[in-house]
Amino acid sequence: MTATTGILAALSSPLASAIGMVIWSKHWSGSEFALNMFVCTLASVGFLILSTTTRPPDEGIFPSDIFTGHNVGFLMLSSTIAILIGDWTWFRSLTLIGPVRVALFGTAKPFFAAFLGWLFFEETLHWPAWVGMVLTVGGILWVSLETEKEKEGMEEENGDEGDNDCVHRDDGGDSTIDGDNSIPDIRGQESGSDSFYDEPKTTMNISLEGEEIPENAEGDTTVSRESTLDTAVRESAIPGKVKGGMVQSSTSSWRGISITHSQEGYFMASVNIILDTFGSVITRKVGADMTTWEINLIRFGFASAVLVSLSLLCHLRHLIFHGLPNIPIISEAIDAEVAEEEDGCKNRPWYTLPHLSKKAWAKISLGVAFNAFLSPALTSYALFQIALALVLTLISIEPIYTVPLNWLLQKERPTLRTCIGAVIACVGVAVISFFGTS
Repeated sequence: MTATTGILAALSSPLASAIGMVIWSKHWSGSEFALNMFVCTLASVGFLILSTTTRPPDEGIFPSDIFTGHNVGFLMLSSTIAILIGDWTWFRSLTLIGPVRVALFGTAKPFFAAFLGWLFFEETLHWPAWVGMVLTVGGILWVSLETEKEKEGMEEENGDEGDNDCVHRDDGGDSTIDGDNSIPDIRGQESGSDSFYDEPKTTMNISLEGEEIPENAEGDTTVSRESTLDTAVRESAIPGKVKGGMVQSSTSSWRGISITHSQEGYFMASVNIILDTFGSVITRKVGADMTTWEINLIRFGFASAVLVSLSLLCHLRHLIFHGLPNIPIISEAIDAEVAEEEDGCKNRPWYTLPHLSKKAWAKISLGVAFNAFLSPALTSYALFQIALALVLTLISIEPIYTVPLNWLLQKERPTLRTCIGAVIACVGVAVISFFGTS
């Protein structure tokens, strides 16, 4: 029975995450940092409420024999490497190499988890479990690749229209992205852009020597603050081909060592796999006597405290050097259409929440309830019921759930090849569920 409930929890976790993404994906317009801060804070409130109400009265709230400095400290470490650093490396890899290559690297996570499960928990998998893992991972990768091809085809059809969205980055900038470099704005929402600014009054001509010659439609050569090459390069996030005439370097330098953006992206994707898996290992090591609500209260609560503190420090710095900030931590809500017009692709501090309507905040909060509250709770429960590798395999099937959800809710009909990939993944899940845990 324990294995059965663990499998059901692991399968339900990505479903809750996918539902949350469908709910909020088109409403968030802030940076990844701001989203993480909001998500962790709101989820922590829910975990706090259930942590204080689900323990038996005779045990008390947060018993000292369970919430030791050792256990709490290691869960904070798990939060640091898997949420604070891990999420940043995930976002960075998406930005540099795109979702398909990140998904390709992600196929290694269940097998790395199998190794760590054997190393730390002496878990050994039977051959049906390995077969199920291969089928599941293969089906997920197939669906991801086919979905990307569908998006590329749609972009080619609409390429002449040039309708791209603004991409917000952790550094507060807005960048234009083309082709395979388009990234999901938080695990699924496609973003892209045609220009760096809302008012493209200035064009930039760049010579081979790197000198800029800006000129507007009337031939005026006055260089505005927004049109300088230095600003444009700082605001860009993606190497390679960029619309609007901006050609960016495909390499960066660190202590004299030349590193291509692809190399950095692959490195970040690899680091994310390692950190995320080790975060799960640490959680399982020290959280056995805690409820899933208590585990996630510590992990998300600690991440929220760090992110909010960093945001407050940035506001304090702005206050000291520039006077009263123009944008508070929680911007007052305004009408959705006005917000869309005012925000657009304007630069906004990465440490602030965006202007959104009350309706948009309500939808995002509902998405958080599924994506960042229910999903992690189910995952944490499953960690203590079945093998680590099987948990990380089953919770990775979110792309499979998005196929029917997009069809039902967004009228995006999948291709036959996408359906074949989903069927292969489902066969793998069935093999794991019926034969992999014996």
